[in-house]
Parts: sequence; C-alpha cells; structure tokens
Amino acid sequence: MRKYLIVSTLALGGLTMYACNEEVEQVEVESQDLLSKDVVEMVIDAQPEFPGGSDELYAYLGENIQYPEQAKKIGVEGKVYVQFEVTPTGEIRNVVAVKGIGAGADEEAVRVVGSMPNWEPATKDGVPVATTQVVPINFVLE
Repeated sequence: MRKYLIVSTLALGGLTMYACNEEVEQVEVESQDLLSKDVVEMVIDAQPEFPGGSDELYAYLGENIQYPEQAKKIGVEGKVYVQFEVTPTGEIRNVVAVKGIGAGADEEAVRVVGSMPNWEPATKDGVPVATTQVVPINFVLE
C-alpha cells in the first residue's frame, strides 16, 4: 500500500525543513511499516494548518529545535522525517521519527514536533477530520 503525505518547508540558519505553501508537494512513503494498516484514504477539503500559518510554524521550529550535542560532536547531518497525527480537535499525537539520522537528532525532532500547539484540523465536508502528516527536518552543521 502506498500513501501520499503532505510535506512542509522551513529554512532557518543551520536547520532546514522542506515544505509547501500554496503548491502541494507530496512525498511517496514506500514502507508499509510507516503507517497503520487500518488507515482509510480520503480526499479532504482543507489541509490542517499550524496556528498563524507556515511562517509561524517556521518560527516555532527555529526557536525550539536544538542541534543535539552528540550530533555536533561526531558531525552527523541529514534529514529526519517526523510523522504525526493532527486529530479532529487539532491535537498533535502519535509522533514518531519514521526515518532518522541518529545521534539524538531523531529524538529532538520528535520532541519539538510533539510539543507543537494545536493545529487547525483538516476538514471533509465541513467536518474536522484526523490526518497524518510527515515533516522532514534537515539537520545541517554550519
């Protein structure tokens, strides 16, 4: 089974997150292990949104992600893909690093995504619905 997920963008100093704003960019997730087997695919009317939009998301992540000391020490760089659910009430839950780089970066990305404030949930026919999102966060040493 293949599932398409929306990707977000961020570019702040040593941290870059690739994303979409008005254009819809999608990433194909190949592994069945990444998603629950009981996921029901549906077309939604509106995507979930971070409070204040993508600029506020970028600011939040930039202010809260700390490059792990272990990763700095051994020179680890790369992209961590964090998957999470935005519930119908906008809560963030079930946060996991579905592809990581280790050295503490995976845990840091999960920590910050898990601590995000509630989002505006996705809607289908005017009713809030749960959606799964994937955010890639690129850790780059300066």
